[in-house]
Amino acid sequence: MSRIVLVNTPELLCPDTHYLHVKKFLQGFVQSGYPLLEINDEKEIDNLHENDIIYISNHGINHTILSVDAALRQLTLLEEKSQYAILWHFHDVLFKHAYKPRFKKVVLTGHWTNGPIGHPTFDVYRKEEDFVPMRFLTSLHPSDIEDPLEKAYDACFIGTPYKIPWIQAIAHRHNVFAHFGKPWLPEDDRLRVLKTSTIGLGFGADQNVKEGVMTERVVESMAYGCVVISDCPTAPERTANAAIYVASEQHTLATVQKILDDPAFAKEKMDRGIEFVRSEGTYFHLAQDMLRHLELI
Repeated sequence: MSRIVLVNTPELLCPDTHYLHVKKFLQGFVQSGYPLLEINDEKEIDNLHENDIIYISNHGINHTILSVDAALRQLTLLEEKSQYAILWHFHDVLFKHAYKPRFKKVVLTGHWTNGPIGHPTFDVYRKEEDFVPMRFLTSLHPSDIEDPLEKAYDACFIGTPYKIPWIQAIAHRHNVFAHFGKPWLPEDDRLRVLKTSTIGLGFGADQNVKEGVMTERVVESMAYGCVVISDCPTAPERTANAAIYVASEQHTLATVQKILDDPAFAKEKMDRGIEFVRSEGTYFHLAQDMLRHLELI
C-alpha cells in the first residue's frame, strides 16, 4: 500500500509550529487513502516503498546544525527508495545548492504569495511548472464540517501571538478567549473554543501579511463556524469573500462591533465561510490537487 511519509530526521528537520501545520496538511492524504508514516532516523529509510509519497521540508538544509552535505546525502537515499516527493520551500536547495530532484514526480510547494516578493530564488521557484502553492486550510474532511454551536465567546485567538495590541483592545470591550503560544492549548480545548466563538481573529505574521500569505487560522476558524476577520489583504478573495479584511486597530474594533450588533450580517459571513470550506477549503481538496499533479489520480 502506498503511504504519505513525513521525513523528520536530524538531517531533514520538520520543526516546531511547521510540524504542527504539516501533520494537519498530511491528513488530506490520509483522507485520500494514504496511511501516514513518520520517519525520524535515517535507518528507517530502508522501510520505504517505491510508491510512497515523501514530504520533505527545507528546514534541515537551510537551518540545520549538521552539514548541508549530510542533508543532501540523505535526500539521495530517499530518491533511491521512493518515486514521489512533496518538497517544501526548496528554492534555495535548488538554486543555491544546485540540487536536482531525481524522483519520478515532485510537487514543489511553499507560501502562496500575492506575487513576487523580491526574494531572488523564491520568485523563480514559484514559476516552476511543478510548483503547487500551499493553501493554508483545515484538516477537517468536507463531510465532517458541522453546523455551528451556540456561542460562548465573542472572539478568540489561539496560537503564536500576532497583533497583540489589537487583541487586547478587543478584549477590553468584549468577551475574548486568547491563548498565546506555548504551552499549546490541548487540542480538545482549542477546538471547543473555535466551535463556541462568534469571531475568529485570523491575524498573521507581519512579513506574511506583506507578502499576501494567509494564515491557517483563517480557514480553520471558518470550518468551526466563526466569522473571520484578518489583517491579510488577500483573505477575502481567497475565501470567496467570507473573510473580512481589517487594516488597523480601529477598523478591527468597528468590524467586531458590527458583527456582534448585526446577526444577519454575521450569519451571512458564517454561512459563506462554511460553504467555502466545504467546497474547496480543506487539505483533502489540496491533497487531491497534488495527487493529480503527481499523476496518481
